[in-house]
Amino acid sequence: MFNFKKCFAGLVGLSLIVVSLIALFLPASTHGQDNIGNGPPANNPNPSELLSIGDADGSQCPGGFQGAREINDVFKRDGTIGFNGYAVPAGQVFVITDIHFIDQSTPAESIRVRLGVPCGSGCMVPLVDAVVVTGSNGQGETQVSLRHGVVVQPGVTLCVADVNFSSPNVDAQVRGYLAKDR
Repeated sequence: MFNFKKCFAGLVGLSLIVVSLIALFLPASTHGQDNIGNGPPANNPNPSELLSIGDADGSQCPGGFQGAREINDVFKRDGTIGFNGYAVPAGQVFVITDIHFIDQSTPAESIRVRLGVPCGSGCMVPLVDAVVVTGSNGQGETQVSLRHGVVVQPGVTLCVADVNFSSPNVDAQVRGYLAKDR
């Protein structure tokens, strides 16, 4: 005889297993307070290789989306900024572990932002996409943490853009560390 309760319990149990497996393979991201200076990532014990780069001077991205900004300024430990011209050194890679997106746009909007690599006019290969929700003053920000990191090779240009083209005022501070290229 068919037992509806056992069948239903079995389906609920199976659906919980499927949801757990999906959650296991999703990338981790966090939103909220910007945490700086918590020490080096566990997979890179050398703090001298920690790096924080961004767009402090509004440099336009060479290609990519309209209004995209190039990520090429270094935020130094002494509080100063090295403007224009940062590039990943030869023989090393930059492993991105965190991105702090900041946007000034229309109040109470959800703005899709992207850290990516320009591939021509109006084209940007995504490395990380996120959503910034602006408040009543039009300002918003979000923090994305990458569990395994994104590797950037020497010679690659990084840019940040508003994917919706609604604001040229998106910026990002990108954190990570340098590692030897294998």
